Amino acid sequence: MPFLRYDDDWRWTGPGLPEYLDHYRQCQSRHAATTPQARIPVERITGEVILVAGGDDRMWDSLGAARAIDGARERAGRATTVITHPQAGHRCVLPGEAALPPSPRHAHGGHPKADVALGAAAWPAIRRALALH
Repeated sequence: MPFLRYDDDWRWTGPGLPEYLDHYRQCQSRHAATTPQARIPVERITGEVILVAGGDDRMWDSLGAARAIDGARERAGRATTVITHPQAGHRCVLPGEAALPPSPRHAHGGHPKADVALGAAAWPAIRRALALH
């Protein structure tokens, strides 16, 4: 299966814990020719698609990906629910889940309260979609 190639030569040079957002973008740029083959054809998904993305995700561009998926589905005439929070990071905390402690290895971005708020905002759409099946 095609995938976005990982650059082994990338090294985190910033202060603090590694943030992989820049690495992800570097890989997209450096391997632009293979990126289209690695794309999932989301416009062909017939079921409901719910995208939950933190606006301060430091692991990868979840908000950019959500917007791209939403755009592709919209062009195909398919609806998508996009739920985001500008201060949320990589971890979305759904109602009833305990927030995880900060990672000692990676920067996930966001703020714990925003991660909880994102999960609370997403939960009704998730429950609605699950009830359909």
